[in-house]
Amino acid sequence: MTWRLFEKLAERYDGWYDRNQEKYAVEVECLRGIFRNKGISLEVGVGTGRFAEFCHVGIDASLAALKIARKRVQVVVRGDACNLPFKEQSFDSVLFIFTLCFLESPEKALKEAWRVLKKDGAVYVLAIPLDSPLGQKYSKTDSLFYRAARFFTFEELKSMLERNGFRIDEVKCGFIELSDRDLICISASKD
Repeated sequence: MTWRLFEKLAERYDGWYDRNQEKYAVEVECLRGIFRNKGISLEVGVGTGRFAEFCHVGIDASLAALKIARKRVQVVVRGDACNLPFKEQSFDSVLFIFTLCFLESPEKALKEAWRVLKKDGAVYVLAIPLDSPLGQKYSKTDSLFYRAARFFTFEELKSMLERNGFRIDEVKCGFIELSDRDLICISASKD
């Protein structure tokens, strides 16, 4: 299970954001440009809580990551993305920020997101698409984190969202290192 990697290397993972502040800033700005939350938001795979400005509640399987996230996120919960411990229609938005690529069952996680979203809720996905130059580079790297990831093309992400009851509302791309398609941020409404 990928979360065990983050359990062992939570501090190293968190340190990446300090060492790569320009890339991190692009990621935050991309999400800011598309995020329209007016209520309670959940980040699935919150990790160390680096995107805390977007969520009220964060869930992750890694206790080590959550110990760091607790300093940044209002409420942290240890749990499984594919079996969220929340009632139906509990959240106005659900975020997957660099999470779907690390899940064994991303479709199950999206089904759970649909379940916990209110009827007019939205899901937000931030990802490095496989069909971008950066996605190609990361998919071939020997990095401990990236070799554990399964990158998806934009079309695969779009299809996954649509199969699980979401309608794509907006897509924004960003330049991190190699092209203006290095980063993709998708907003999708509960259909």
